[in-house]
Amino acid sequence: MKISKSGILAIVIICICLLNGCSGDRGQPDDENVAIEYQETTKESELAEESKSAKQTNIEIPSEFEALTEQQLRKLPDADSLVNVVSVVLESIGVQEIEGAVYGNYDMIGSVCINLDTYVVTDLRSIVVRNQYLNNQWQVIYINDAENGNLYYPITAKNAFDYVSGECVNPVEETGTEETIGMEEEVTHREGMYGISDKDVHDIGTPSIFERNKVRNDVTGKWKISTIAEDVQMVDYALSYYEKYFYNDDEIHAIVNINYDKTTCIQYMSGLLYVTVHEYVDGEEYDAKLLFSGMILEEYVVYPDNGDIEKIQ
Repeated sequence: MKISKSGILAIVIICICLLNGCSGDRGQPDDENVAIEYQETTKESELAEESKSAKQTNIEIPSEFEALTEQQLRKLPDADSLVNVVSVVLESIGVQEIEGAVYGNYDMIGSVCINLDTYVVTDLRSIVVRNQYLNNQWQVIYINDAENGNLYYPITAKNAFDYVSGECVNPVEETGTEETIGMEEEVTHREGMYGISDKDVHDIGTPSIFERNKVRNDVTGKWKISTIAEDVQMVDYALSYYEKYFYNDDEIHAIVNINYDKTTCIQYMSGLLYVTVHEYVDGEEYDAKLLFSGMILEEYVVYPDNGDIEKIQ
C-alpha cells in the first residue's frame, strides 16, 4: 500500500498541533534577512482539512528531540517539496503507514543550508529522517532507527538494515571461516597506549546528530562533515563512529565543534584509524579549501581490533 499524500501532509499538521501552546522559538534563527527565501507553500485549506485527524494523533518524542515551533515550521522553504521528498523515500524503504511525525532539530548552516530531522512513528518502528535543504531543494540524507541507530537509508551503505525485516542487508565483510567467526579471542591491549576508543558515539546525542553532509568545494566527493556542540574527545568515540558512519573506507570525515574551537579529522588508512584534531578556523565548515587548515593540536592512531589509542602528538 502506498503512503497517501494526505497521510504525509499530516506530518506538517501534526507538528503544528503538537506545538500549540509553545512559546518562543527555542533560540532558533528568526532573521528576516537570511539568504534563503522562505515561502509558506502549504495551503491553509489543506491544513484545515487534515487538522481533525492530526489532533487525534498522540506520539511521544524523545526528550532530546527539539521540535519546531509553529513559526519556524511556517517559515520552512518549499514545504510541499519537503513533504513529497520524505514521502517518496519512506515508501522506497517499505513504510506503509504513519501513525505520527514531528519536524525538529532545526539547524541552519550559514545562509544557504538547512538540516532538519523528521521523527516518524510508523506501524513497525520509530525512525529519524535527516532532511537537508541545499541548492534550493530538499533531499533525504539518511534514515536511522530512533532506538538503536540502525541505518535504513541509503540501503546500499555499509551495515545498512532492511526497514521491514530489521535484518542487516549489507554487513561489513567478516574475516575468517564460518567456524571461527564469532569465536575469536579478545585481542590483548598493547603496552604504552594512550587509552581505549570504546565509547558509543550515540551516547553523545541522538542517532541523527552526525549529519554526514557533503563538503562544499570538495572535488573528491569523499569528504563528509558534521557539527556538534558537546564537550567530548572524539578519539574516545572514533571506533564507534567509524563503524556507524563510514559507508566506505576511502571517506574522510570532519567533526566540527565550534563551541570548543576544534575540528577532528577521522580517516581509515592501511587498516588503522587516524584521528587528527585541528584548531578550528572560522568558516571552514563551509569550504573544503579551509577545512583542516587549522593548527594540529593532537594526533592519534586507533587500532580497530580492540580500540587501542596511540598518541602521536
